[in-house]
Amino acid sequence: MNELSDKEIDLISRDIDRQGLTYVQLKNEILDHICCQIEVEMEQGLMFNQAYRKVMDEMGKRRIREIQHETLSLISKKYRRMKRIMYVLGVAAPILILAGAAFKVNHWPGAGVILTLALLMIGMFFLPIFVMVRIRDTRRQDQPVPLTLYLSGLIPGIITILGSLFKIQHWPGAGVMI
Repeated sequence: MNELSDKEIDLISRDIDRQGLTYVQLKNEILDHICCQIEVEMEQGLMFNQAYRKVMDEMGKRRIREIQHETLSLISKKYRRMKRIMYVLGVAAPILILAGAAFKVNHWPGAGVILTLALLMIGMFFLPIFVMVRIRDTRRQDQPVPLTLYLSGLIPGIITILGSLFKIQHWPGAGVMI
């Protein structure tokens, strides 16, 4: 099996940089893909320069920038959707908690269901999405991600919310969780 040398990989990497690729994770993936394709071509008897030219001709001159644009567009779309869901949950859950509390105080039927739904929404959906959005925002600002800080807030937060749910519903284990 033919393996590329570090010098050849650096040459490919510089060429990718010259084509305007700025998203680092994608650059590493494309570099790996191109290197694998070149190695396949070299196994069929081509020299490095010939294999590299063939792979780049097959890929096309503008394809790397197009791939980056499509990737960033998809990432941005998923991020916007996740943020929209976070906002909807952040508004709906407190409203449901207030409605559930009002139902509970007045001993109306459905209070338990409403409170359970609201607290599960916060604990199982809102908090994890909130942490993911915060991590992404921190990475965008080129700051180190304090993952232990986020996890040390997320896990106790989920346990406390579930403990509150267990306490309101009179389920066993509420005291331990709270």
